[in-house]
Amino acid sequence: MEFTDFGILIDLVFIGLLIAVLVYAVRLNRHISALHNNKAELEKLLGGFVASTERAEEAIQKVKRHTQENIEAVQDAVGKAETLRADLSYMLDRGEEIANRLEEGIRSGRTAYQAGGRSEPAVEAAQAGSGAAAKEGGVSKPQSKERPAGENEVKAKSKADLLKALQGMR
Repeated sequence: MEFTDFGILIDLVFIGLLIAVLVYAVRLNRHISALHNNKAELEKLLGGFVASTERAEEAIQKVKRHTQENIEAVQDAVGKAETLRADLSYMLDRGEEIANRLEEGIRSGRTAYQAGGRSEPAVEAAQAGSGAAAKEGGVSKPQSKERPAGENEVKAKSKADLLKALQGMR
């Protein structure tokens, strides 16, 4: 082979390589054009993504605010409930005390009444009669002619205690 044949062979290899580069450049140009065309769509997608992210962050902040408000409202309600529970507990204790005093007064009144010679049905009839006539604060007014003085004092004290308890609730 001669030098000129060798030069032609090198030229043919370069021509082949140049054709391959040209084909590759054309394909690369098409891909770059497609990327440029899709760039606008990608920017729209990114803009939508950013807007969605901002809305999500605002929604999270709203949820946090509402949660905090709800926590404060529940804490207020719990505080009021605790106050009411304490008031009800106090009223229940006072009511039990007054009921016990009234029960003791009724027992002592029945004992004194029975010692006076009357039977228990008569006591019940006297209590029913005075209860129907006038009631004040849930305690019937004593009738001084039919009841012993000790029972009147106990009832008056019970009535005063009941009124104090009711005033203490305010």
